[in-house]
Amino acid sequence: MKSLVIVGFKAVTTTRHRLELTMPTTKLKTDLSKLLADNGLDLTVLPPVMTPPETAQVLRTTVTSLAQDRFRGVGVPYVKYGSRIRYLRADVGKYLLDNHVTPSA
Repeated sequence: MKSLVIVGFKAVTTTRHRLELTMPTTKLKTDLSKLLADNGLDLTVLPPVMTPPETAQVLRTTVTSLAQDRFRGVGVPYVKYGSRIRYLRADVGKYLLDNHVTPSA
């Protein structure tokens, strides 16, 4: 079994034609779980890889808005392979955490 690291992911070759990706999210889980628990959200129930409609539902926005964000180069990071667009659960969580605003008094 071979193992290599790709941009924070650990890729493990399980068979000749299969590659599994895992992402270490210990730090993200700690900060994010506190933030999400405070706001009543639980990302663990989401699939690890989401389609634009699934992501739009989680973020309470539209698929069109996500497409516009991709076009402008802003918003949630995404993965594109061929014509398919996918969002990683960890990226959605990090996006929420990075864009969390605490109002000052």
